[in-house]
Amino acid sequence: MTGPKDETLAHAARPVRYRITQYLLARIGNVLRRVVVRDRSARGMLIESNDVHPGDQITIQLPSGRLVTGTVRWAKTGRAGVELSVVAQVMEPYAFDDIDTGPR
Repeated sequence: MTGPKDETLAHAARPVRYRITQYLLARIGNVLRRVVVRDRSARGMLIESNDVHPGDQITIQLPSGRLVTGTVRWAKTGRAGVELSVVAQVMEPYAFDDIDTGPR
C-alpha cells in the first residue's frame, strides 16, 4: 500500500534538476556535433539534437573542457534524455555556468 508519505519519499530520491541553455560539443557515435543542454542533474541531462537514438553512447565537453560520458535512454522529436555514466561528473563546481532559473 502506498500513500502520500511514500510518494514524498520517492520524489525526494530524484536528483535536483537545473534548467539551463548551454550549447556544447558532443560526440555521438563517430559524429561530432553541437547540442543544446536544456536541463541537468547529478545523473543525467536533457539535450536537444537531431538523429539521436536510445542506446547511443555520447561524450559531451563541458565549458571547463572536462568530458562527461553517458547513454541516450530515450529520444523524441529532437530531444533526448542522457544518463551519465558517473554520477559525480556533472557535480563539478561551475561545470555549467549559465543556470538560469534554478531547480525545478
